[in-house]
Amino acid sequence: MKRSKTTIAILTCVTAAVVFCSPSVMMGYTIFGFALGQSTSNYQRDHRVFCNFEDNAANNNSNPEAAFPGALGAKLALWKAAVAWNSQNGGNRAFESDWQGEANSGGNVNQNTSSSLEQSCGGGTLAFTENPDNSGWRIKYCEEWTWEDGPTVTGGRVDLQGVGAHEYGHAIGIGHSQGGNCNVGCSSRPTMCASICSNGVSERTINGDDRGAITDIYGSIPGNKPLITNVTGFSTVGSPITITGSNFAANVAVKFTANTTQDSGVIPGVVYGAMTTNGGTEVVVNIPFDALSGNVFVWQSGQGGLSNYWPLEIIEIAPTVSMIDPPCGQLRGGETVTVQGSNFSGSAEIFLDGQAISTTALTSTMLTGVTPEGSGPGTFVDVTVTQDAGSDTLPNAFEYKENEIAVELSGSLRAGTNLKIDVYGPANSRVAVAVGSPGEIKRLGFCFCIESPFPFVQRYGAGHNTGPTGHIQIVWSGIQGPVFTQWSVTGVIDPPASSNIQLPCESFSVLP
Repeated sequence: MKRSKTTIAILTCVTAAVVFCSPSVMMGYTIFGFALGQSTSNYQRDHRVFCNFEDNAANNNSNPEAAFPGALGAKLALWKAAVAWNSQNGGNRAFESDWQGEANSGGNVNQNTSSSLEQSCGGGTLAFTENPDNSGWRIKYCEEWTWEDGPTVTGGRVDLQGVGAHEYGHAIGIGHSQGGNCNVGCSSRPTMCASICSNGVSERTINGDDRGAITDIYGSIPGNKPLITNVTGFSTVGSPITITGSNFAANVAVKFTANTTQDSGVIPGVVYGAMTTNGGTEVVVNIPFDALSGNVFVWQSGQGGLSNYWPLEIIEIAPTVSMIDPPCGQLRGGETVTVQGSNFSGSAEIFLDGQAISTTALTSTMLTGVTPEGSGPGTFVDVTVTQDAGSDTLPNAFEYKENEIAVELSGSLRAGTNLKIDVYGPANSRVAVAVGSPGEIKRLGFCFCIESPFPFVQRYGAGHNTGPTGHIQIVWSGIQGPVFTQWSVTGVIDPPASSNIQLPCESFSVLP
């Protein structure tokens, strides 16, 4: 049975204890002494959710909200939790959180991700924030509690949004409020009290003590802070939108939700160097291919920082596939191909013969991927691109050809361990491989012998075959016989309708 204690703990050090790293006491609140950056060299305002909560109630809110497009369930609750600290929610504070969507894992300790711990925390702990500092943070929710994603909370469950607002306060640099401020009714208590009130719903809204803390860390709203007042246009990838407002610099960046954890360099989902018009009140940009439904900002780290967030729903349309280049490849796979077409989005994925392959979306008209192993030479397979809005298939567009002959070594090269010998070539070819000291192996027909007083190390005869995929892996089980520091792999392949072909000779060193 789930426990009903409602204590919140925070981990702010590497240890697993409930401990603070010397927060500064200011008025009724405490702060940790750092601020999350918004520069291009260390951008830390982003946050995301990995939806691994075990309770159905934690992720079953299917009612969309216009202010939080594309988010439902736990994602919606925790996005709203972070937005509670943003500038547009009252108070004179210069802080904005940047929603970056759904993560595919809990991430490392500085990837700004919230997720379930998937186990009990013990000690009455509801959730904790790991190592919050100016390089990022990670929030974990303890699974012995029954979490509720809202909008209402019933039946002894704990409010994910309210606890999320508290934990995000830690992530952005705020410690627990002092005890005297927390000995009041639920509606008057700070969000940052060390324990929640009732089911935690009252923690959704920050109060004066919380606002004082965030203003102390991030300052008051500067007079040159960019402000978005409207966004118009057809919200499909590649289409132009017009952002209107005030205090836009002559050149700005426009930042979209894009499911990215990158915090420096050329960040995905950002249009850089956009020219503004009408005295810094308007900017027109094309929605980048990797943008997703979420928020959009005007971002100018040198003048006023981030604007207020503006919700933007990206309307995806089905892709069109026109070609794949090159149109053929080796049966072994592992080769890079480029798929061209139109209306590709950041969720696009390439399929070859029904197999999903590793895909990189470059633009709205170009994707790249790595081919998988084929089923046989001379096989023509379909090329399909699938994304959230649909799919398109180019039938029989890619041909698998015979493999080029190659020998590749992998595995450990230490004495007494295994070496993997991969032989590639035409399908259904006989293979013989031998391992010995360099210069000592001699081929006799389709077998091998050794011309020295040393015993033969290991031989593989004609019983090996590359099969329909043109590939066989042979494992050489360790160093036997004389101990050499240098060994050589050689062999012969006998393709159908061909004479014997000498395999490339590969040498390797045995490590101590």
